[in-house]
Amino acid sequence: MKSRSWLLMVLCLAAASSSAYGALFGVSPVDPANGFPQFYRDTNGVNLVLGINDAALTAFDPVIPGNAFSVQTGFGAEAFYWAGESIIDLPGGGTALLVLALEAAYANEDPADGDQVVFGRVRIRIDVTTPGTYTVIHPYGTDVFPNVPPGTRAINMTRDIGLAAGDFEAALTSDIGPFLIAVSPPPPTGFVGDPGVAQTVTGSPTGNNFFKIIGPAGADLDGLGGNEVESTLFSVQGELAGPDLPAVCTGDIVGDLNNDCKVDLEDLAIFEANLFACNLDPAEDCFGSTDPNIIISPVTFDFGNVDVGASSTTKTFTITNVGPDPMTIGAINITHTDAAEFIFTNVDANDVTVDPNGIVEFQVTFSPTSVGEKTAIVEIPFYGSSLAIVSLSGCSGAPDITSDLTSKDFGEVGVGSVNITTQVFTISNVGDDDLLIDVVSLTGTNASEFLITVDNCSNLTLPPGASCTLTAAFNPTSAGEKTASISIPSDDPDEDPYLISLAGTAIAAKEVTIDNEDGEAGGASSTGTWLVSGGANHHKANSVYNKTTGKKFMFSADLFNVQYAVFMRWTTWPSRFTNVPVQIHSGSTLLDTVTVNQQRNGGTWVLLGIYTFADTAKVTIT
Repeated sequence: MKSRSWLLMVLCLAAASSSAYGALFGVSPVDPANGFPQFYRDTNGVNLVLGINDAALTAFDPVIPGNAFSVQTGFGAEAFYWAGESIIDLPGGGTALLVLALEAAYANEDPADGDQVVFGRVRIRIDVTTPGTYTVIHPYGTDVFPNVPPGTRAINMTRDIGLAAGDFEAALTSDIGPFLIAVSPPPPTGFVGDPGVAQTVTGSPTGNNFFKIIGPAGADLDGLGGNEVESTLFSVQGELAGPDLPAVCTGDIVGDLNNDCKVDLEDLAIFEANLFACNLDPAEDCFGSTDPNIIISPVTFDFGNVDVGASSTTKTFTITNVGPDPMTIGAINITHTDAAEFIFTNVDANDVTVDPNGIVEFQVTFSPTSVGEKTAIVEIPFYGSSLAIVSLSGCSGAPDITSDLTSKDFGEVGVGSVNITTQVFTISNVGDDDLLIDVVSLTGTNASEFLITVDNCSNLTLPPGASCTLTAAFNPTSAGEKTASISIPSDDPDEDPYLISLAGTAIAAKEVTIDNEDGEAGGASSTGTWLVSGGANHHKANSVYNKTTGKKFMFSADLFNVQYAVFMRWTTWPSRFTNVPVQIHSGSTLLDTVTVNQQRNGGTWVLLGIYTFADTAKVTIT
């Protein structure tokens, strides 16, 4: 019996693909309609709502008939803010499964108000044939499983964090976050992916946008005798909340000194530090005056940024007589450098006598007439010769747009590239007025060759110091040097639109032919001794054969990440096998096994299939 090596030819096909666009850090107020948080926010600023608006793009249990609360909320026992899954087919029919999710459910399973839970989940299930230690690397970390015995689902781990009813912040400490977002194919508008399609992803906080298994020696996880196997394909789902979101907390919270929407030990520390400074320095005027009989509230006030020619909201200040006797207050006055920019709108406290425990008020607005920081002082005379003061401040300015990167060269990329490299740009307002951003677009000679895959900036108002992100990719459809610009229109007075330069070089994939004698653009290798055959119609000078069952001949080529048609050619001989297995790999990932009949179609190119190679293409004949 003989087994024969063949000539391998890979021919590039035109294939167009495009790309879209740690831990969670924010949870929104509870939705009164269903008792779950309105959205969760990750460290990349991505906000996802409970996905119950599109059954095709988000998975959720159907409404339970007869359960009034289920009918009210619009879903059954569970739904998802985000979920991702990756599956690897293992040799011998085994399976490896990775499940990731931020899930909404109920503590007692059936929908009931008050039982709502949200939890982050990591689940790993792997069929094992070779005992030993297995390491699983996934987008949110690495899990090691020592001394695993062989068996179906021998590795079966689920880690859920955040299962207490009503405790929606516990999920913020789970493994999940930031959210993975589909790259190719790109996600539908308004979603992070299509759960019905296998996609490459981005967003892993570790940079591991893949599912990888490393087993003990001899595990043969890749079907080639190797102990590693990896997949970059996921199904992901999640519905974007959009740029116009409710605040994580609304209104002023008494005692929230660091504006994190809660009162905690950090706020207490800030309060004590301020109180200590006030008492330590005798010159510090804690209540607007060193006289213990009068309290002004507040003693300082910043009106923030107000446009030139506009007026701020009115601020009310109170004067309280905490002394035992009536207190006379004289004519109060605004003085200092920018006194004209601050205006009294109501002054009940002018030339009055305030009884013990009595309160009088005055009101001020800030109406800037020029750009810049403004300060003034309100002087309040009392008891004839005493003086209390209130410090006022405000500013008027213009927005100023900037980006952390002003250009990006994506380098060489294959035409129709599948594994597209993306670049995140952080757009910031470094001015002192709100920046109003219009619709972001791509402009320039080759605008159609680039993509804005994630747009968190269009139609957004950025306060001073705030930022948003844009993600762009190079997705060429023809060869050559390409240039374009991201155009960001805004009300920046001197940079409208703001432009970010993009560049890249697109290289067209070529036909690659590999013979058993020389590799040309690829490489040929084998195990065992292969002899020159007498078969006719070989491609070049000869073809070779091996009589030992199990010996291998391998062809490989470094290809761009596009679709290729794989052809093979062999010489016929009556003693050839009729069921020779041909394995087609992308790197360590087995894409397909094709059975070839050596006694037919000799001396001609035979199509084995069409495949996308995300790594080195390998074809092995055994």
